Amino acid sequence: MVLVFRILWNFLQAKPVPLEENTRLKQLAKLGQKALYGLIILMVISGYLISTAKGKGVDVFGLFELPALLADDADRGELAGEIHEIIATVFISLVVIHVLAALLHHFVFKDRTLKRMLWVKRVR
Repeated sequence: MVLVFRILWNFLQAKPVPLEENTRLKQLAKLGQKALYGLIILMVISGYLISTAKGKGVDVFGLFELPALLADDADRGELAGEIHEIIATVFISLVVIHVLAALLHHFVFKDRTLKRMLWVKRVR
């Protein structure tokens, strides 16, 4: 639910004008953002498959239960677990690259990218 809200929020918000003139860097930034969202979605799906591999639904904070849509299958649970681990590793790697890119913008390019990400107002 939070993921759906975040994607909607991102879609509905006005995007700031990119500081970077380099088209290749703009494309990499867009690709990185899409990859992060895609990996999060895949993590949720693989996590659901792990949790329901024994044929039991997933209780959501005692409010409702997501049913197990596929039959009881331990092999499916193992495969989903391996996929989940790979996705998590790729996601963490991409987050590290994202942080390094923000630091590169701040300390090497000396632009306002990091400050805009952190909502730091300009001091006059």
